Amino acid sequence: MIERTASGDVLVLAVPLDDVDATLSWLLRLEIAIAGAVTVIVVAATGLIVRRGLRPLERNRARFPAFSQESPRIAGGRGLIVRAVR
Repeated sequence: MIERTASGDVLVLAVPLDDVDATLSWLLRLEIAIAGAVTVIVVAATGLIVRRGLRPLERNRARFPAFSQESPRIAGGRGLIVRAVR
């Protein structure tokens, strides 16, 4: 608060901001903790979703082992399958 006195002087009053600084520090730590927890949850969920999406490919790899390895049956390494799957 700033006031002018009767003699023309300026009087400045201030309040310590220790409580405000402590609150902001606590909020910052809380925000960092929440962001870290959300990041861990998103990474775990993404891993589960990707693993679930790859299940059909794992089943096909078990059914057709010749196509899951490097094999001379794959033409030139370009992904062209020469042999028909029956």
